[in-house]
Amino acid sequence: MSANVTELPVMSPGERRRAVVGTSLGNAIEWYDWNIYAVFSTVFAPVFFPDATGASGLIQVLLIFAVTVLLSTGRLRGFAGTRTGSAFDLLICRLARARRCNR
Repeated sequence: MSANVTELPVMSPGERRRAVVGTSLGNAIEWYDWNIYAVFSTVFAPVFFPDATGASGLIQVLLIFAVTVLLSTGRLRGFAGTRTGSAFDLLICRLARARRCNR
């Protein structure tokens, strides 16, 4: 049984450098954003969950943080994208963000 092998496009050194820099910059911004959220989670807890007592507000904030990490690109969405196709995954992501913005 022979496998169908798709040839990868050949990238010039400039295109490769641009892809690496863009990917690295996006990853750095994402980790910076998560770091800020984690550092200020003790501030967010009483602001967003004023009725929570003691550590329960902090636990709720950290659970939201955990969900955002799991649902970020390349984790659960990446798994779903390989099964249903990346175009469908992108559409679902855009619709979810649009719904969140319209609240």
